[in-house]
Amino acid sequence: MRKNFIIIFIAALALMVGCKDKQTTDTKKVASSAERNSLHENHLLGAIKSVSDTKYMVMPLEDGQDSLVCIATNHETYNQAGWLSGSYMTTAAGDTIFVTKITFDDKGHVTRSEQTDAKGEVKQYYVYQYDKNGFRTQELFYKGDTLVRKQVCENDAAGNVERITVTEGKEQYYLNHTNNPNGLPVLIEWFSPQGGNEAYMQSTIEYDEHGNVINRNMTLNKRNVEYYHAQYNTKGHLLKELYQRSLPQQLEEISTEYSKHDKNGNWTHQESTRNGHRYYVIERKIEYYH
Repeated sequence: MRKNFIIIFIAALALMVGCKDKQTTDTKKVASSAERNSLHENHLLGAIKSVSDTKYMVMPLEDGQDSLVCIATNHETYNQAGWLSGSYMTTAAGDTIFVTKITFDDKGHVTRSEQTDAKGEVKQYYVYQYDKNGFRTQELFYKGDTLVRKQVCENDAAGNVERITVTEGKEQYYLNHTNNPNGLPVLIEWFSPQGGNEAYMQSTIEYDEHGNVINRNMTLNKRNVEYYHAQYNTKGHLLKELYQRSLPQQLEEISTEYSKHDKNGNWTHQESTRNGHRYYVIERKIEYYH
């Protein structure tokens, strides 16, 4: 099956994170998949109210120096339960590029997330459904009025994902999750209905003592295609990330360092290199609830 495995993996994680929405922030040392909110998944610590990330592309000059060119700023807001409640992106001049609106039901579950352009026209949106336990069971993704992808989630008794069935057009495939005792997936396997009992894609995942992903390896038809590694300090503050992707003719490698953090341990400055060349810089501003 010809799939964009990066998009598939992100979509799978998005459904996994939301399979159980909760109105209280988890107090355990390691939160399970079902217990994690948006702050957990975005590695944000403390009572976050808003986050603004301004991205600069690094443009090399003839004299060998680098020039930083502002590309855009992404603005995110979070509710007091730790869930992303909306976002918008602006240009360097402050003009709005798109807006993401998120709708919650009276129990605090996200029921709809839609992206609109600067004129307010809906370009794409997600619709979510839940069972009586508050576990997310279905995600529908639309572009315009066209249904692009349907994901149906089967959960264990605690709300952690065990299986996802994905339908895209006439194609269907399945993701089986093997979870550790903390309720976090350590193995995700992709199966095709025509492929029998052998997974065509696999992702193995390792965590640190805080439940942060530190190693993730993905194979497609038994060939290594992606590798991710993260380094945290003893307090769980993100320091470095390494991402490698095997392309047809080369290996793409993106290395990121987080050199500045605020008093809560959230990074405020990151710099990335791509295949050994300085790539982009992100400056972050964070506002907290008091």
